[in-house]
Amino acid sequence: MSVSLLAENSLLSFLSNPFIIVALILLIIGISMALLASKITATVRKTNQVAKNDKLLIILKTIGAIIICLGFVFFIIGAAILCGLF
Repeated sequence: MSVSLLAENSLLSFLSNPFIIVALILLIIGISMALLASKITATVRKTNQVAKNDKLLIILKTIGAIIICLGFVFFIIGAAILCGLF
C-alpha cells in the first residue's frame, strides 16, 4: 500500500469533503431541534408543561427528523464520492 493511497483515505480528507461538512451541520441542527422541541414549544406557548399532541411540538420534531434524514443523505453521498462510486 503506497503512502499516497493512505493520504487520500485519511480522516482529514474525509472530514474536509463539503458533503460531509454539510451532513455534520445538518445532523447537529436536526438532533438539537428534535431534542429542544419541547422547550421551544413551552417557551412559545408560555407554559411549563406541553401536551404530547401539541401541533407545534409535532411540527418541530418532524422538521428535526427531516433535517436528520437530509444529513444522512448528504453523508452517504459524500462517502460514495470519496470511495469513487460517483
